[in-house]
Amino acid sequence: MDRATPSVSIGSYPWFEELAGGGLSRGVAVVLRSADGAALAKAEQTLKSQLPAQP
Repeated sequence: MDRATPSVSIGSYPWFEELAGGGLSRGVAVVLRSADGAALAKAEQTLKSQLPAQP
């Protein structure tokens, strides 16, 4: 995706949450950044098409 939209930077941030009954929930937040709105929209659609559907 970086090659298709070079003006868009991609970052990821892991997150963790302790559950009330014990255990740990975890995931990742993906962030797209760009001053070019059209490139950002294209990168968003590309990313969404590559991710599995959420239940």
